[in-house]
Amino acid sequence: MKYRYNVALIPRHKADDFITLARNFYPIAGQYKVGVSSLPHITLCQFMANESEGEIFWEKVCDSSIDRAITLSLIELDAITTDSTNWIFLRPNRLESLMKMHCIVADIIGTRIGRCFENYDAHLTLVNSDEKTFQNQVMLQAYEPIQDEFILSLGQTGDMGEYKKVIHQY
Repeated sequence: MKYRYNVALIPRHKADDFITLARNFYPIAGQYKVGVSSLPHITLCQFMANESEGEIFWEKVCDSSIDRAITLSLIELDAITTDSTNWIFLRPNRLESLMKMHCIVADIIGTRIGRCFENYDAHLTLVNSDEKTFQNQVMLQAYEPIQDEFILSLGQTGDMGEYKKVIHQY
């Protein structure tokens, strides 16, 4: 059986801070809600594999030169519409380091998805929304950047990219 996996960075200490922020948007949220349907995370790469392949890919990631942890500040609250779905998310600093991490993982899992994506967009999604006024909600929300150490992990992912379950972490 094939599963959807996610090699991601998860907050070591401040997951509750991201969930608390996401709760401000629950009244306009759709199915994706950090703290309900997803754990807070920054995706490095998703892939489909059976259980044994997922374990092999994780071992290869761990044996690579990838950083096992990185301190990030989530510096900007933002929103975007893609494929008629509205997303509210946080943008991290250190984008160059995150792109490097993404490329290491994508190269390892390359047989499944190809080389690293030029359009990789590091972010931490808070919620999705069907509301037409979702961007107004974002603009009205006061936001103080959140800094935390993020650790490398492997988890199972849902169809919307929600991080459902941690399988391995550093």
